[in-house]
Amino acid sequence: MARDLQDASLLAKIEGGDLIALEAKYHLSCLVKLRNRHRSYLRGIPNASSKSHEEIKMEARAFVELLTYIENSVEDGDFFLSFLNCDFSMKVA
Repeated sequence: MARDLQDASLLAKIEGGDLIALEAKYHLSCLVKLRNRHRSYLRGIPNASSKSHEEIKMEARAFVELLTYIENSVEDGDFFLSFLNCDFSMKVA
């Protein structure tokens, strides 16, 4: 987060050594402010992959269906064989 924000003073503090050995402490309010600044920074970055709610739902559903397929294949004992027979070469249409 500090690198993304280019916060030189924070970077100087945290890159100075082993924070546990230095018994470094932080305030919860400072951490919240840092996270909020970072979140705000990320929102301001133009993101080519900003997805709509529908796209996110479709990807989540596809992921769940893939996991379900893998679980069922593993239970049936044929996942490993299917995996070995898989063609991993990329085909360009």
